[in-house]
Amino acid sequence: MNFDRCTGVLSLSLSLTLPYDSVTQLGIGGSGIAFSASGRFLYANTFRKVYQFDLEDANVQTSCTFVGEEDTVMQTGIDREQLAPNNKIYIANFNGFPAGLSVIDSPEVKGVGCNFLYHTVILNGGVTQTSVPNMINYHLGKLAGSDCDTITAIEKLTASKERYVVVYPNPAHDYVNVVVDEGMIGGSLVVTDVTGRLVFQSLVTRPSSLVPCSSWSKGVYFVTVKTKEGEWKEKLVIH
Repeated sequence: MNFDRCTGVLSLSLSLTLPYDSVTQLGIGGSGIAFSASGRFLYANTFRKVYQFDLEDANVQTSCTFVGEEDTVMQTGIDREQLAPNNKIYIANFNGFPAGLSVIDSPEVKGVGCNFLYHTVILNGGVTQTSVPNMINYHLGKLAGSDCDTITAIEKLTASKERYVVVYPNPAHDYVNVVVDEGMIGGSLVVTDVTGRLVFQSLVTRPSSLVPCSSWSKGVYFVTVKTKEGEWKEKLVIH
């Protein structure tokens, strides 16, 4: 559903259903749900299996795709999901054992290519039961033109600029978010390495753009947004 973060009003709700799971129907586990960083893909799970919905599909319900399930040997159950700052989705066990988390390694990829990995994040003795640590929405961004915008960090960081470009996480590895002022929409986004070689280019169509960078070599890059008003450049480190 849509959420107005100024008024708190929820609207345009869409009901989606998952394939039947006899264990989950008894009220055991299966309560996980998480959006990919771009907001395109929605992940939801039963007690045993994980599914993906494509919210850009003409029929979201029929886009429901099975992308992974628990190991039948361990049988710990799959529970809460959480999008992390590195744009991966981590999933806790229902009963807390063994001491590891599952992960959706590439949430922006459609279908099984999102790469669900069962119990691959070892916690070195720690245990999470039912849920992983709660995280804020790192991709929310500035609410341009709003009187109720409470995200002030970007303004403080770029108070000396009429326009701004912010890149995060920085250093990055798999994906980097490029956040721009709304007045810069329609400009071009260019990423170059220290030699000036072009590694990425696109049109700026929204205030926040998710750029895949896992194939880039480690090192320093420059993220530049060009508009009719000028150019804005930020340094990015890939590790």
